[in-house]
Parts: sequence; C-alpha cells; structure tokens
Amino acid sequence: MRLAVELTGDDLGWNDLGQMPNEPARQQAEIAERLALAREEAAPVAGRKAFTLRLDPARHLALRLACAVRGQSAQAFVTEALDAMLATAPVAAALPKARRGRGRKD
Repeated sequence: MRLAVELTGDDLGWNDLGQMPNEPARQQAEIAERLALAREEAAPVAGRKAFTLRLDPARHLALRLACAVRGQSAQAFVTEALDAMLATAPVAAALPKARRGRGRKD
C-alpha cells in the first residue's frame, strides 16, 4: 500500500528553521521613531535662552543617572526641577509683576 505525499517548499528543506522574524527591521523602525521624537523635543522654540550649568563630577553623575532612570533629557529634568522650586519660592511670584511694571517686553 502506497501513500501519496504532497510536497511543499517546507518538505523539501527550503525552510528548515521555520519563519525567521525580521528583528533588525523592527529594531530599526523603533530607533527611527525614537530619534524622530527626540528631534521634536529638541526643536528650538522662539524666545528661549541658553545658559551653561557647571557641576562637580558627583552631581553630574547623579543628574545623568536620574535622567536615565526617568527616561528624560537633562534639560527637561533641570527645567522641571527649576519650575517646581520657583513655584514654592515666595519671591519668584513677585518677579514677573515687577518686570511688567518696567515696560520691558518678553
């Protein structure tokens, strides 16, 4: 008694390892998406000013570690901390009012 066997590409050894996921393409797409988001966050905004912050090595390391844990840039981290500090400082609330009285534009 003979059995009829239908041969397909898999039966001929063409795909012995099964379907291979396209992992590099997925990783590349994920990296491209993250880079695009980073570019959007880093886009210059009119009216912003720059300054240099000098830190000792221990504070610099602590800042880098905190940013890495939070998945946040150092600029965003420091800006958030500054905003929180200014919100609790009683002198800071009076500063914008005093500036408006001088006739300066911001």
